[in-house]
Amino acid sequence: MKTPPIALALAWMMLAASDPLPAEVFMTRSMHPDGRLSLTAPNGEFVIAGHDQDHLIVGPTDGLLAEPAISGDASHWSVEFGSPAQRGSGAVEIGLPRHAELEVDLGDGLLTISGLQGPLVRVQTGSGSVSIHGSRPARLFVESIDAALDLAGLARNETRLSSIDGRIRVRGQGQRLTVQTVSGPVRLDLSALSDLDLESLSGETRVRVQPSEGAVLRARSHSGPLVFQLPAQTPLEVRAEAHRGSIESAFGGAVETGHSGNRQLFHGRGPGRVLVELRSVEGSISIQEYKPPARVLVYREPLSDGSLRAMAWGQPNMPVRDAPIEVGIDGQTLMALQPGQYGLLDLPLDSAGIFARQEGLKAVELEVVDLEPLLYCFRLQQLEQIHGGGRVAPVLRLGFEFEQVECPDADRLSAYDPVAFGRTQPAKAPPTAGSAAD
Repeated sequence: MKTPPIALALAWMMLAASDPLPAEVFMTRSMHPDGRLSLTAPNGEFVIAGHDQDHLIVGPTDGLLAEPAISGDASHWSVEFGSPAQRGSGAVEIGLPRHAELEVDLGDGLLTISGLQGPLVRVQTGSGSVSIHGSRPARLFVESIDAALDLAGLARNETRLSSIDGRIRVRGQGQRLTVQTVSGPVRLDLSALSDLDLESLSGETRVRVQPSEGAVLRARSHSGPLVFQLPAQTPLEVRAEAHRGSIESAFGGAVETGHSGNRQLFHGRGPGRVLVELRSVEGSISIQEYKPPARVLVYREPLSDGSLRAMAWGQPNMPVRDAPIEVGIDGQTLMALQPGQYGLLDLPLDSAGIFARQEGLKAVELEVVDLEPLLYCFRLQQLEQIHGGGRVAPVLRLGFEFEQVECPDADRLSAYDPVAFGRTQPAKAPPTAGSAAD
């Protein structure tokens, strides 16, 4: 892991107390922390985020072609957009309590969801794209016609994804995943997975997975190729069948050909083994080895109320200071950290860089070189400085520091909360940087 000469990266934003930004107007409603939101729109671009307020927030209303109809009460709000729903420019932003339930019915459009940890997130959409990150509800269901589905992390208990012709890409940690597609390509890069059920008619399927002990991985295809990659030395029980396609496995075993031309591979048995069961009619089946990735632990220091904040008496609000800091790999956001949180990521050995960014600030990136399958740790810390302007019109510099540090022990890490789709309990005492990751 290569870092800049000062071994950290900084990002800054200047906020002038004497020149506040124009205020935007939002529609707000009181909402129970465990309430439910139903959103319906024929089209448009929507950014939905969980927050720590007991309110539903929709807007900005300026620029909306038509305000939505909001009905219901604090336990269940319905937000319905007429046609067209799209703002004149930019996305419609919706905030709701992070432990609330969310249902979205979107015809065509772009949908981004983050920061939700409630009992259910359900999405139905036609075309466009759906991006979900930094969220870990108990259950996550997404159905689409040809929308591209991009997920960073799975639900706590169950994730179901279905698409006719859209691309499906999932990366992160999770236990149980069901995928159904007709012809769309599927790319999965998962860890800590215990149950996978995948069905495809003709789309290409590529799965890279670090399964849990005793996991069950099943996939069926008619004509699309099935490629499964697992860490070397993973104890497997393989059951693979192809009527007219080929079968190959890097984990051993002999492929047998029957009288009708069917090919079969049955290999490995025993307690604790991972069951890999693959079936195809005309497509090929390939089971490959790969080197396990590195692990990355990122933690964000809690905020402290200091004199710098008090001196910026003229600043009406400081959204950047309390905003989540997103962390990702090679341009893809994988988690969002609030103050006092930590998260764990898998870092593939061929990664180019790990980045952090916060709303209003320039993203910073650390280059990855000579990466090994070890544990690397990073700290995020908010920075504040008074920069000129005097007491009459002080200027506050807001920023954050992204620094590679020695890995914290279990006692220190227990003071932080895990992020939504990270481990649900504080990690065991992590090894120091340079030690083998589990």
